[in-house]
Amino acid sequence: MFIIAILNKSGIKLNITKTSYKERPLKILKKYSYYYNQTLYVITVKCCMQIRELDLKELEMAYGVLRQLRSELSYKEFEDLIYDMRYMNYTMFGIVEGEELITYAGASVQTNLYHKRHLYVFDLVSDDKYKSKGYGAMMLEFLSDYARASMCENIVLSSSFARVDAHRFYEKNGFEKKSYIFLKTLV
Repeated sequence: MFIIAILNKSGIKLNITKTSYKERPLKILKKYSYYYNQTLYVITVKCCMQIRELDLKELEMAYGVLRQLRSELSYKEFEDLIYDMRYMNYTMFGIVEGEELITYAGASVQTNLYHKRHLYVFDLVSDDKYKSKGYGAMMLEFLSDYARASMCENIVLSSSFARVDAHRFYEKNGFEKKSYIFLKTLV
């Protein structure tokens, strides 16, 4: 999404409009040039990036990014698990620009004896084409604010041994390695 300001040569604003990525600012400039019958200038501002809670209507969009982290998870399993996790107030967050999800995070405020009240981040992933562009750090900052507003003492997450780059990223953003997680498969 773009916001476009149409100015005359004296810098007087004649119009402001929104346009999609597909509609080119030059096309709009020609349209307004004809309408106002004068030389016009256009200022284009890319806008509308939001960090917000995703709703259940956006599951397909969320899955499109999450499957880059959880490749073994089918859409049907993802959908079923999202509905199962509602009891724990699992919340989906996204950095969204227009209709595109850039970064996905799934988290829940929890309480236990060792972390006290905390925000547990189950999933955090940026779309491959947006990796290393600051969106993961932006989401962590948002989650920190969310945790503070939820009266949490900590943010907790786990990361598999193989994700060495992710470990560096978390440490760079203030996280410390504190423990191992043990898993015993029952099925």
